[in-house]
Formats: sequence, C-alpha cells, structure tokens
Amino acid sequence: MSEPTAQRWSIGALTCCGMISLSVAAGGLAQTDGGPAALRALDRYLAAWNARDAIAFAAAFHYPHTRQSPAPAGNGLWRSAERYAAGVDFAPLAAAGWVRSHWEARTIVHAGAGKVHVAGRARRVDADARPIATLQTLYVMARQEGRWGVQARFSAGPPVDGPVAAASRRGAVEVVQAYLDAVNRRDPQAFAGALHYPHYRVARGGIQTWEQARDVASTTSFERLASTGWVRSAWDSVEPVQVSRNGVNVGLELSRYDADGERIARFHTLYLVTRQDGRWGVKARSSFAPR
Repeated sequence: MSEPTAQRWSIGALTCCGMISLSVAAGGLAQTDGGPAALRALDRYLAAWNARDAIAFAAAFHYPHTRQSPAPAGNGLWRSAERYAAGVDFAPLAAAGWVRSHWEARTIVHAGAGKVHVAGRARRVDADARPIATLQTLYVMARQEGRWGVQARFSAGPPVDGPVAAASRRGAVEVVQAYLDAVNRRDPQAFAGALHYPHYRVARGGIQTWEQARDVASTTSFERLASTGWVRSAWDSVEPVQVSRNGVNVGLELSRYDADGERIARFHTLYLVTRQDGRWGVKARSSFAPR
C-alpha cells in the first residue's frame, strides 16, 4: 500500500465553530459517557464564579492547572488550589459592571476515557442583563481520583466573523500543517519553530511545559514514536472550532501510519493557535495520543 499524504483542506470549507464528530476506528477512537459528567462539572465551575467564591472556584480545577490565551505570556500555571484561590480578585470585573456570566453555547468536541474537550462560549452581563463581553474558551475536562474538573483552559478570545475570521482560520491551519510537516520530517528545529513560548501540552493526566524554543529543539526525539512502527502522520479532519482575531482553537483527528501505509493509531487532539508579534504559532495542546 502506498504511503498516505497529509490531507489539505480548503479554508473556505472550514466552519468557525461546530462539533467534530466522534468515530471508532483503528487506534481506539471511542465515545464515552464522560460528556454529561464533564458538563455538570463545568456548571459547578460557572456557579462558583458567579458566587464570587474564590475557594470553590479554585476547587473546580485539577492541578497542575493552566489557562492560556493569545496574550504573549498566556496566563500561567498553578500547582495548587490554595495558590490559585489566593490570586483570585473579582473587584476589577465588578468595577467594570459585571454581575454574572452565563453560557451561550457548549459543544463536546472530543471525548475519551477520562478526558473531554468542551468548546464553551460565555457571556458576561451587567445588572440589567446587558452584555459586557463574550468569551470563547476550550475547556480540557479530566476525571482524576473519581472527580471531574477543569485541567486546562484555552481561551481563543472574542468571536469574530467575515474576512477577519477567514484570515485567522487560514493562519491557524497553515501553522498546524507546518507543525505536522515538521513531525513527518523529524525536524526538531522546525517543530520548535511552529510553537509559541512558554508552551504547554496536556496529555495523560499531566501538563508538560517548555519555556523556550531551544528547550524543545534540544529534547525532542522522534525515536520513541518510531519504535511503535510510525513513519508518518496525517490528519483525517481539521476544524477551527473557536475563532478570534488573534486566537483559534483547532480540533483535529490524526492518524499514524507505518512503512506499509497501514494505520497504526488514530486519535483526537486540540491546538490553541495564537498570533503573537504578527506570527501564528501553536501555544498549547491537549492530546488523546496513545503515547
């Protein structure tokens, strides 16, 4: 069988927000019953926020916990609920007129064993229910020690449409393609160059952090992946699920192939792609990869 090539998609065919369907195939893609439980945990998260209860809000997370956004330094990494709660301050939002927030939409993008990606759009309103801001966030929900909580938040930014959205989608998907091409060439320098820093990866119950490009380039090795029989990866689907001027959450279904062109793994992954200093790069990732 001939080796497959990465599938390239027309940007015009991509939608700015939606749900990537889940399917079952080689490599173990499968729906689970974790979706409803993850959504209930997300409701508890929002209820604690609206109650302005810093301790309950921090308790809605799993640790380490990260929140990332198009801001150059993102929002950081927290190691404990106590440290997170100590830094919560509702006063600036209240001074701007904020009274409460509510969901406008929530979509389960990917679901697996013990982990769910939820695309949420929330609106902040004042005392007269007038909108103050609309936020798009991808929530990485995880089940740890029998409890669902928010492991990571990837904030795309305020929604946009028209030519601005089209340009953002194009920039984000081009970076994802460059990232995948670097992996397939086994080029650590190009791989590191497709990312923004500090860079975060959420996988297998933990969060990996790289502070700068040389950390990635000097430590990245494709030998472990190759030991599984892998030769090349290709996307089966790619969809920007949340789009702003400077941030896009991109959901993908990826397949790995061996030298005979046989699929040896298939899984979902999510990239927060941001524009910083005029350049698009992958800021954070959450993967269902087997290894």
